[in-house]
Amino acid sequence: MQLAMIGEEGITDVEGDCRYACNSKIRPRTARLVTSGLPRMAQKVAEEATEVVIEAVRGRRTAVIAESVDLICNLVVVRSELGIAASEVWAEMERRQALLGMAEKLPKDAPEREQRWFLAR
Repeated sequence: MQLAMIGEEGITDVEGDCRYACNSKIRPRTARLVTSGLPRMAQKVAEEATEVVIEAVRGRRTAVIAESVDLICNLVVVRSELGIAASEVWAEMERRQALLGMAEKLPKDAPEREQRWFLAR
């Protein structure tokens, strides 16, 4: 199973692998996570994000890479559960790039009206 994590195609590969894992006896942990419900899936995303932060603070590059993979996989499970396709995430990144000149987090100080306009585009 090859995972190309670059670009939309890579994320789509991960989604396919997650679907395979959920429907396979070979990947019972992912299948169990999916059947545990959305709150538990979201909790796993938070746990993995925290592990990325801890390893980053410790300066452990290899551990950050490993935990990042876990975070991405768990995020894909949550998005899949909510019916959010990778193309929707990439489209949002493209909108932000067009608005801000780079794909980045929306500024917190932007008026709510501007954020709604931006997200509605």
